[in-house]
Amino acid sequence: MQFHSADAWRSMMRSDRSPLKTGLRSLAMMLSVLVVPALVLAGLVSPIHAQKTTVVIFFIDGLEPASAKLMAANGAANLKFMFDSGVVAEKSFTPYPKEGYKLENGTAPWGNTSPGNVACHNGCHIFESKNVDDIFLAAREKGIKSVYAGGSANYSEITTPDFHYSGELTDEAVVQHGIDHFQKDKARLIRLHPQRIRDGWTGPAGIPDPASSYNKAILAVDAQLGLLIKALKAGGVWDSTYLIVAADHGMNNNTISLHDADQLNSWIPFMSFYGPGIKKGQTIPYAELSDVAIMADYFLGLRPLKGVLDPAVTITPKGPTGSFLSNLFIGSPKELNHPRYVERFLEAVAMKPKADYVSYRNTMLPILKQFTPVDLGEQIRREMDMQRSPERFAIRSLPGGGMSIVAPYLFDRVELLGLDGRSLFSSNAPATASLELPGLPMGSAPVLVRLRRNGGAVTQALTLAPR
Repeated sequence: MQFHSADAWRSMMRSDRSPLKTGLRSLAMMLSVLVVPALVLAGLVSPIHAQKTTVVIFFIDGLEPASAKLMAANGAANLKFMFDSGVVAEKSFTPYPKEGYKLENGTAPWGNTSPGNVACHNGCHIFESKNVDDIFLAAREKGIKSVYAGGSANYSEITTPDFHYSGELTDEAVVQHGIDHFQKDKARLIRLHPQRIRDGWTGPAGIPDPASSYNKAILAVDAQLGLLIKALKAGGVWDSTYLIVAADHGMNNNTISLHDADQLNSWIPFMSFYGPGIKKGQTIPYAELSDVAIMADYFLGLRPLKGVLDPAVTITPKGPTGSFLSNLFIGSPKELNHPRYVERFLEAVAMKPKADYVSYRNTMLPILKQFTPVDLGEQIRREMDMQRSPERFAIRSLPGGGMSIVAPYLFDRVELLGLDGRSLFSSNAPATASLELPGLPMGSAPVLVRLRRNGGAVTQALTLAPR
């Protein structure tokens, strides 16, 4: 079934006695009984509810943004892919770069785990307790398996994933843990932290040299990322995978392979995003590692993160302070009213931070209270929840524009709406299970597709495919 314009589609559907409607009724029955299941089994078309999102958070320890860009142009094929096919943050920060920090009472709630490694899980900027909600706990509530593997014993405090590994592991071993649990346990939240590029650090003088030991180590870990992507493709989930490639911190401005908090460069990691509906080959002005948790939570369709759960922690805010990066998505403006908490903190200390977590916390708290993180928004979350209904249908972009719709049931009407609720297109389609709309005017913003069936019941899906 092909319609060459929206007007033609409307006119052909006006009359209940039109040959098109009569044909649709009989053809739809055949499609629903024979064609649609056959396409699903063949893997050519699948209902949206069969497409389960996978999220990979791949942190390359101490990856400097300048080296990521340089090596993307000098053989790091997968970093190049992130630049060419995803979104890279022009400016990015970690909430606090140094492990082993202590509170006033001398306790170290996260041991030797650096805050950037937990901020990307819980969406917070203050780290007073281990009793914090995170994406692994939220995923488990939804029956989603998770795995964490990190190449240092410092990460032993990260224990909320279903499978967790830490120790002096090679990058190959770290990535293999992720692949193993993806293949054997169907893990869909994969958090990997290869460590070994730090072994090649000889100081910032090596950053502009593609042949430096640090940059050569980036090529090696990039190859490991390629093996993971290959496994995801072989497992049939790549098209529904979101990949976040970043770092937990930058590096010292000297030859020591550290990331001390009084070194400004330590606060600046690389950060990039790729996945369905995300812009290709673009940049956003700003992001923080705390935002990673908010985005991963959204990509997986999890309930909102709760922040600090420990009743002994009395400082506020206790909820997550990461922001929703709506400017990652196709059709959205590049600019975002991000509160830029870490940048404001660094400006407040004249870009000369101290090697002291308590000093950071006491300066950051008033900033966190003064500004508000960018929120996902209840309306978008409701639409997202409806999209993940077990009755979802498949939406595919057509060559040259438009879309095809395949449902696991018969529907009577199709409606396309903008996220502002404005009607873009609607028409009756009685007893139809499959439909092509190639002639619709195309744009680049997300579209809400609604199918009405069974005397008025509505099933809908939010698609980030262009309209």
